[in-house]
Order: sequence, then C-alpha cells, then structure tokens
Amino acid sequence: MRRRACVVHSIIDTMKILIAAGLAGFAVSTFAQTVSPGIWHDEAAFTMNGKPLPQGTDPMPDQCLTDADAKNLRKTLESRMQRDNIHCTITNWNYAGTTLKVALACANEQGRGNAIVTGDVTPTRYDLKGQLRGQHAQAGAYTLAWTWRGKRVGDCR
Repeated sequence: MRRRACVVHSIIDTMKILIAAGLAGFAVSTFAQTVSPGIWHDEAAFTMNGKPLPQGTDPMPDQCLTDADAKNLRKTLESRMQRDNIHCTITNWNYAGTTLKVALACANEQGRGNAIVTGDVTPTRYDLKGQLRGQHAQAGAYTLAWTWRGKRVGDCR
C-alpha cells in the first residue's frame, strides 16, 4: 500500500509539473489574437480519479506574457514545454472567438496519456478545464482533471 501511495504521489507530482510548468505557459500563452500582454495570476484545482488533491503550500507565481510571447502563442507553449522538460506534443489546436480547445499527447519513462484542455479566453481572463487520461508504468490507469482560472493583474516589470 505504501509503495502504491508513493507511485500515486509521483504521478501527481509529474502532472502538477506538467500543469504548472507546461500549462502555466499554456494557459498564459494560449490567448492568440485577443490576449493582453502583461502579468497574469492563476489559480488551479486538481482531482485524481475523482478525488480532490491537496493544494500545494506554494502558490503558482504570477507569469509575464511579453509582446513577443503573444505573437506566436502555440510556439511559445511548445518552447516552454521543451524548456521545462514536459514530454507532451500538441495534437490539436482550435481557437475560435473566445473558445479554446487543445489536445496533448504526453509520454515519458513513467507512462503516457492524452489530455484535452477547453475553455474561454478573453483579453483579461481565462477559465480552462482539463482532463488527462493516462497509464502509469507502476500505478496503472488514472484520470487527472483540473480547473484553471487566471486574470491579467498588471504590466510586466
């Protein structure tokens, strides 16, 4: 039982890194033509197999979205995932009006999975929901779900 708990925490840590690092770039970077560059603050909540996960003690830091980042947001996301060693590939990108839908395929030595992220994005806020269905090498099948909300809070310094 203890080994399974450690494996589950490994999945959670890996997925929080994916979400916090990759999707921090993702959530802040997905705002195509209507987003405002500046400082963005986000809040996230996670569930694993339908059970709420504890919130971390350290809040996610605010992120600066520069003018350069805003010019090619898909490329910004891809480069941030590569920088943060997130092994995911964008398999579908659909952004029309204020509605965003993105599909990701993720794989590393611990397992693999597919994620869908959808939601509304405006120049000053976003409200995204995501779900990753995966298979961990030791723990087996899992579903990680999250909500992610953010808002622009000022100019980059």
